[in-house]
Amino acid sequence: MMLVLAVESAGPRPGVALATEKGLLDEALVEVGARPGKHLVPLLELLLRRRGLSIEALDLYAVDVGPGSFTGIRVGLASVKALALVHPRPAMAVSSLEAMAWGCPSESEDVAPVLHSHRDLFYIARFGWEAGRIERRMRD
Repeated sequence: MMLVLAVESAGPRPGVALATEKGLLDEALVEVGARPGKHLVPLLELLLRRRGLSIEALDLYAVDVGPGSFTGIRVGLASVKALALVHPRPAMAVSSLEAMAWGCPSESEDVAPVLHSHRDLFYIARFGWEAGRIERRMRD
C-alpha cells in the first residue's frame, strides 16, 4: 500500500495529511491565517508520531500548487523539495481545484470547483470524467 504525504499551504488553513489509495488516514491542520512555514514540519512530525511511523515509511510527497497564496505555495514547494532531497521519494504537484474535483462523488456530471482569491476575484475550472480519470475541461 502506497503511503502519501500531502502538504497544503496554498489555502487559508495550512496542514499536512497522510493518505493511501483507499483514502485519508490522518491530517493535522493549523488555524486559519497561520504561517505555513512555521508549522508544516512540526505537523508532519505529529502525524508520523500519532501513526507510529517514521519518515522512511512514506512513498510519495504531494504538494498543493494553487491557485492560492503565492507565499504559501512557495513554502509548500520548498518544504516538499527539502524532504525529497533528504529522504528521496517521488514528489508531485496537485492543483487545488483538481483536488476539489476529485472529492466530488459523481462521475456522471461535470464539476466546477471555485476558490475565492480574496481580491474580489475567483478561480474556477471545470472537470469531467473520462475513462475513470478526471479531465480539465476549462482553465482557471
